[in-house]
Amino acid sequence: MSTICRKSLTQGIVDYLDVNQCIASCVKNLRYMVDTNVICTADTIPPLFGALKDSCSISDKLLNAYRDNAGYTLLTDAILNLEKCEPDETAETRRIKYGCLE
Repeated sequence: MSTICRKSLTQGIVDYLDVNQCIASCVKNLRYMVDTNVICTADTIPPLFGALKDSCSISDKLLNAYRDNAGYTLLTDAILNLEKCEPDETAETRRIKYGCLE
């Protein structure tokens, strides 16, 4: 989705993403990740925010979908869960431990 938003974002694409509930699906998948694999969530949220930022210049539909699907609550939960990570773990150790791929 972030590639689409960076390279070919139009009103039609925003409408398509909205009608097909892509943001709702992303938030749902991220919710699962926050509950099971918080480190991967931290790597996945920035591209979603980039897509939301890029789409705002055309329409607020995707940002509204993010809000309506409890995206801000998801972000809060992800940040709180990241705070629970052991500070002495390196990023590579966490990636291996939690199964993230770059």
